[in-house]
Amino acid sequence: MPRVRHTGDGGHYRVGGHGFDPGDEHNVDDDLAGYLGDHDDFEVLDEAGEGNSEDTDPDEGDSEFRFDPGDATDFSANGWLDNDYQDRADAVRAGGLDDYLAEIEDAETSETVIDAVDERRDELEG
Repeated sequence: MPRVRHTGDGGHYRVGGHGFDPGDEHNVDDDLAGYLGDHDDFEVLDEAGEGNSEDTDPDEGDSEFRFDPGDATDFSANGWLDNDYQDRADAVRAGGLDDYLAEIEDAETSETVIDAVDERRDELEG
């Protein structure tokens, strides 16, 4: 089983049945390790407990962001919060969810995403 380490600066991150605080390490399944390895706040460790030393561009590769608002307007129950907060903020800033800004704000748990909602509203008004 791969082992991953939370390298972020702060905050608690819960994913795949594991709770991570900065510096925490957990053994996870291959799929979750792949998912977390694509995020800047996590690193997949090798057998010696060292992080991946490959030089990679964090902006390369495909995003793991998965969300389709469909007909649902309860963003706390339809998979929105399952995505990383930074990915959620980026999705709001991209403008594809303008029709759902109020619903996102109601369900959101991250100040970063709430700030992105406010920024997007300012752009739309300006």
